[in-house]
Amino acid sequence: MLAKLKEHAAAMLLSALAALFVSILSEISREVGPLVLDTLSRSVSPTALLRLLSMCLLTMMIEMSFVIYLILKLKTKLKPRFGMLWDREKNPHCPACQSLLADLGNCAIGSIRFKCLKCNQGIMLVNDKGSIIELDKAKSLLA
Repeated sequence: MLAKLKEHAAAMLLSALAALFVSILSEISREVGPLVLDTLSRSVSPTALLRLLSMCLLTMMIEMSFVIYLILKLKTKLKPRFGMLWDREKNPHCPACQSLLADLGNCAIGSIRFKCLKCNQGIMLVNDKGSIIELDKAKSLLA
C-alpha cells in the first residue's frame, strides 16, 4: 500500500512539474516570441517558419494531452460505503480527511476495526443496516 502511495505521489509531482514547465515556456515565448519571430522572418523562408511553428504547437498539444491524461488517470475517486470511503483498489479511506486507514486486524478494540493515523479517529466497518461486517465481505459487496 505504501508503494502505491509513493507511485501516486511521484506521478502527481511529475504532472505538476510538467504543468510548471509548460507555463514557464509559455511565459518565455510570450515575452521573447515577437523578437525571435522578427529575426527568423528575415532569415528563414515563410514556409519553413510556418512548418517550425506548427511543429512547436503540435508538440505542445501532445505534452498537454499527456499531462491531462496523467491527472485524470491518477485522480483518486473515493466512493462512500460501509461508513468509510473506498478507492478503485478497494482500500478504505477516512471519511473525515480521506487518508488511507490502518487496519487493526486482530488487534481491533471492540468494534473499531480501522484507525486513521492522520486524525486519530477509530472507524467501524458497518453495512447499510448498521451491523458490523467483516472486511472480506465488505470488499466483495463493493461494485
